[in-house]
Amino acid sequence: WQEVVNRLVKWLGGNPPQEESHNNSLMDLTDEEKLLEVLSGKALVFFYAQEYESLVKTVETILLLKPKNSDALGLKALALEGLGCSMEALEIFDQALTHDPSNISVLTSKAVSLAEQGENEEALEIVDKALSLSPSNVSALWLKSGLLRKLNQHKRAVEVLDKALVVDPNHTEVMLTKGIILAQLKQFKDALEVVN
Repeated sequence: WQEVVNRLVKWLGGNPPQEESHNNSLMDLTDEEKLLEVLSGKALVFFYAQEYESLVKTVETILLLKPKNSDALGLKALALEGLGCSMEALEIFDQALTHDPSNISVLTSKAVSLAEQGENEEALEIVDKALSLSPSNVSALWLKSGLLRKLNQHKRAVEVLDKALVVDPNHTEVMLTKGIILAQLKQFKDALEVVN
């Protein structure tokens, strides 16, 4: 088992093994789960280090083992976006959602991708879908408020942030965002109350 991991890690680092002896019957489910755990950890390191090419390679290896894994597909889409391949990233997000249409992370990541391309209304529709599945998801509520701000719907954005603060009254980003919006609406006293 350790030899398989070592060869795979070496290959993922950019040096493909000389011999291809992928005999999946040698690997029982426990070993596959361990391998997926190692690969997932490596993928997260590449993601946070913004090593997107290495991340794509790692995620593609995960997808060889679990081709319908929507989380892995979502991570691949994020990596492609980091590489500047926005259209391809959207296709991968759609593929992930085909396998798991209720994956909140993929839905919100796709919404962010669309928003970065200026497709705020479509992004808002996707966030609303995510919130229909998980109405108290603070990250999705915060994202929705940002999209509403981009669409110049500041009062609605504040209402959405109020919903988020009911779920998590101490969420710093939500409080600061609400304070900023209230200040933009010239409600300075209310803005100060929120951020204090």
